[in-house]
Amino acid sequence: MSTESFEKVGTIREEIESIRIISERRRLLQEHWSELFGKIQNLDSKYPIDVQYDEQSRFRGDRSFYTSEDMEEYTLLNDGMESVDAERNELEQELLKRRFQLGLQYLEALNHQEHSPWKQTRRHEPNPKDPMDFLSLEEWRCVIGDLDARLEVVKEPHTSFINGARHIAEKTRDQELARRLDAWPQERDLPYGTVCLTFSVGPKSFFGLEEDLRPGLYAEKRFDSHDASRDAVDVRFPPLHTAYAFPTIEPQERERATTELVSLAHKLRIENF
Repeated sequence: MSTESFEKVGTIREEIESIRIISERRRLLQEHWSELFGKIQNLDSKYPIDVQYDEQSRFRGDRSFYTSEDMEEYTLLNDGMESVDAERNELEQELLKRRFQLGLQYLEALNHQEHSPWKQTRRHEPNPKDPMDFLSLEEWRCVIGDLDARLEVVKEPHTSFINGARHIAEKTRDQELARRLDAWPQERDLPYGTVCLTFSVGPKSFFGLEEDLRPGLYAEKRFDSHDASRDAVDVRFPPLHTAYAFPTIEPQERERATTELVSLAHKLRIENF
């Protein structure tokens, strides 16, 4: 199939490489932060434990037990950690925003393809005999040229608080609780309480590409127990391990992402989204 529809959003290999550069800078900053933190721990270890903590067994964070020379070194190290923190946080926000925006552009391009060859590669339904096996899972894949798009769908069952409370009232013979629960509004018959979609793209030629480098986006639809009008789709950034700083998704981007994910879910006939 032609890849002309994707020319406007660039070459996936080049875009992944730009993301990789940002990710590597972030990793080096994290290593530097850890080195600075280790040096502070070495300073702390010079002093007995009993002077490091006050009468309430709280660590003396102001390092009042330090000598003046150690305090001077600590100040430099701590300032360095704060500087690295700020720079790393900027890179994390840039990394998340770049992956989200690229993922959204590719999702829009795929949705506007006349024929997108999506294929289901995995499906798992819960085992009613295994209480630990309660998630429904679907995995989809679409390959066009060097573009490898994936969609993961996870459905969590609806857990009824009211039914749980009724069970407790029955077991404890609490008639007052049972009476109050009988007056509670009727719950909806929900097969799932939450449906989560994770969309990501990458170059097919990059085997074993780390998930933290793949452009994409994540959405979660939660179903209200009583009122369907309160069902909501929450769009988020793609997963990033050990992330501390998150940018803001602009309202227009959030609306576009919601529209495109819902459109893809309908195209693939994914129920309850």
